[in-house]
Amino acid sequence: MLQTVWCVTVLYIGTVQANVMLEYTLDDAELLLTKNHNAALKSLEVVDNDLGFLRDQTTTIEVSILLGVIAKLETAAQNFSS
Repeated sequence: MLQTVWCVTVLYIGTVQANVMLEYTLDDAELLLTKNHNAALKSLEVVDNDLGFLRDQTTTIEVSILLGVIAKLETAAQNFSS
């Protein structure tokens, strides 16, 4: 007896969305899920690298702002004492 798996898939055609019911054999479903899982892991790795880059950029911006504030405070203190 051949086992089948039913799956509801969302298709996007331009701006139109359609829900479609698809039937897969158990082997095909396992292959598709494995393929999708591997693609998701690769995407997660890319997103994780992008997040690390954004963290570094945020730290750089915070340090630059802090140095700018310190420079303005020093200028204000010099103007106040003179």
